[in-house]
Amino acid sequence: MFAVIVILFSLTLSFFCFDAVGFSFSSSSICVHIHTHSVCNKLNRKKSKMIRCFTSLPRRWNARSGMWLCHRSCSSSSSGSSGAATTSGGDSSKPQAAPRKVQIAVVGSGPSGCFVASYLTKKNENIHVDVFERLPVPFGLCRYGVAPDHPDVKNVEGQFLELFKSGRVTWIGNVTVGKEIPVVALLREYAAVVFATGAEGGKSLGIPGEDLGNVIGARDFVSYYNTFPFPYGSPRFAPFDIDKVQRAVVIGNGNVAMDVTRVLSGDYKYFAPTDMNAVAVKELMKNRIREVSVVARRGPEYSAFATAEFRELTKFQPGAVTVGVDPFDLAAALERPAANARAHRRLMELVHQHTITPEALGEEYRVGAATVAGERLHPAEAPPPADPQPTPARGPCAVRFRYHLRPIRFLPSPHRKNFVGAVLYERMDLPEDAPEAARYVVQPCDVVLKSIGYRSDPIVGVPFDHGHGIIPNVRGRVVGMPRVYCSGWVRNGAKGVILHSVVDAQDTVNSILEDVASGALPADGAGMSGKYGLVDYFVEKQLQPVSVAGLERIFYVEKERGVDLGKRLEKVDSVRDMLDLALGGDVGRRTHERVRSFTASRPEAMLYLKELLDDDTDLAPLARELAKDLPYKLAAQHPPGRIGPGQL
Repeated sequence: MFAVIVILFSLTLSFFCFDAVGFSFSSSSICVHIHTHSVCNKLNRKKSKMIRCFTSLPRRWNARSGMWLCHRSCSSSSSGSSGAATTSGGDSSKPQAAPRKVQIAVVGSGPSGCFVASYLTKKNENIHVDVFERLPVPFGLCRYGVAPDHPDVKNVEGQFLELFKSGRVTWIGNVTVGKEIPVVALLREYAAVVFATGAEGGKSLGIPGEDLGNVIGARDFVSYYNTFPFPYGSPRFAPFDIDKVQRAVVIGNGNVAMDVTRVLSGDYKYFAPTDMNAVAVKELMKNRIREVSVVARRGPEYSAFATAEFRELTKFQPGAVTVGVDPFDLAAALERPAANARAHRRLMELVHQHTITPEALGEEYRVGAATVAGERLHPAEAPPPADPQPTPARGPCAVRFRYHLRPIRFLPSPHRKNFVGAVLYERMDLPEDAPEAARYVVQPCDVVLKSIGYRSDPIVGVPFDHGHGIIPNVRGRVVGMPRVYCSGWVRNGAKGVILHSVVDAQDTVNSILEDVASGALPADGAGMSGKYGLVDYFVEKQLQPVSVAGLERIFYVEKERGVDLGKRLEKVDSVRDMLDLALGGDVGRRTHERVRSFTASRPEAMLYLKELLDDDTDLAPLARELAKDLPYKLAAQHPPGRIGPGQL
């Protein structure tokens, strides 16, 4: 049993950037040999076979005189006199350990956490940062929140990966702070702890009918098509049956709502070359949505989406997707004060160009009357049944932006009692003395996506403001917890884009450096062990931390899967597969082969060759010729038995 504990201990130590781990068993001791590049170079110069191991460990882990001494039997023997001198500690020429840097922990490796680590190491050369991440992969919102058709926004991932390789920042994946490692343990080993855990939880409307089927959060849909890994997400199962939906409602008008609207209204061919989940692309082949309504409680002047997002929606599939906006007074909208008046004017003028007349909205949208298809309804009644069978063809899709409507109830579908069939709104632009019948609008629909914002989750051992969904802080300093800081959405709430996290990270870093200068934080690394002081937690809880080397193995497989499907990359969709790939060796190789050979939409993906090129294009003959050779090329790339004839 003792030997098993020693083996687990050494495997954990090997994670912390060491090249090799070996064992030497004798009647008197068990020594663990750990060789780094720097130590090996010094050994070669001094021709010594004795090393001082793990000098960075806390004193409680050290053996005689604060160091571990161990003999390693090598092919070339050393002289007994030199060995005796080294063991006795009388060799005055032994290299002295460099002064330790100030150890700071950052929890969360999304954009905000990475920017904090970057600015800390740039502004103070005496700081080393360890970044902890719950998932086996980093980048958070940048990887799992940004729309797949916006690859330019994800270019910052390469910058962050180089940061992890710089030696000034250590990335540690698959470790949950607060659950697996308590916050108090971090505070014992680090001068400061910065929380940049983002916001993953979705907000609730709190209205009747919200528990009906097909009433889902936009976050669930985004996590699905962005391959948020199992068990944290369900990337292989769509949150709703897209082949049974013709009319969709998106509640909210921020950038996430625009991303979701593009996916719902667009054609699968547009997303096939992106890094969208291949399973989601397969589902989008069944898309029959003809109408998407983007609904907001206030007027267009309060729209939270960016000008570029709205312009992209109007142009990304011309002819197939049309955009219309409820009529509004442009002059009144421009009177609203804005932080950037020019940007606000450009947005309002662009939105106003797409306004449509009330007659063009259709009877079910007629202002001032709760009607559906010309039939007057009581607000509590459900709309008449819609045709449950979708139309056979995709057809064009109309996107409508509707304002001054507050959802107050989700009504069940008459032909599927447990699923949503309509949304009951209260109009917010009417005077108080307006008749009650005119105050309500009923809109039939088959699915509702709530894009009303994200909410941070509390962390065990850290104060949390449940009302605002943030960690209470003053300029990033957590209230009531010295040496604890926060940055990003968990500090200010889920608002803004990735660029906003740059300014926020700089402000938090300035607060940390001010505390270092004032003496509130130690200015040197004396008594700090950083990640090395957490070894006992890794061993005790049998954690499987992922290093940058393991991370690169995961990324390599994702790029290879992308090559298989003709796209930038195809993300691994489960944490278990990620951990096996990161481990490398035989386990990683077998997992690599299995993940590469199992792609849920591979058959359909290989048929994209025919679907992407219409018959009336000049490349149609070439596509047909390539399609003939495709099965033979696939069979040559995969071992016998891996792909059956039906998959080709």
